[in-house]
Amino acid sequence: MISVLAQERLLGAALGGGLTAVIIFDNRRNIYRTISENNAKFGNQPQEDTEKSVGDSHPKRDLNYKLSHLQGSQ
Repeated sequence: MISVLAQERLLGAALGGGLTAVIIFDNRRNIYRTISENNAKFGNQPQEDTEKSVGDSHPKRDLNYKLSHLQGSQ
């Protein structure tokens, strides 16, 4: 049989985890509801896929250019 202290710690951890999950879920729900209401109010469309705008830049290619530029100036 586990001690009373260990039982209290387990109960506290379980209740704390459950309470935290409920609070986070409620906050997320409120955030999404607010975003949805604002989009409806202002007629905003959902954001387009940002992959296209981010994908246009090639950081590896830019880095290679910068490195080759540094090597050429020596």
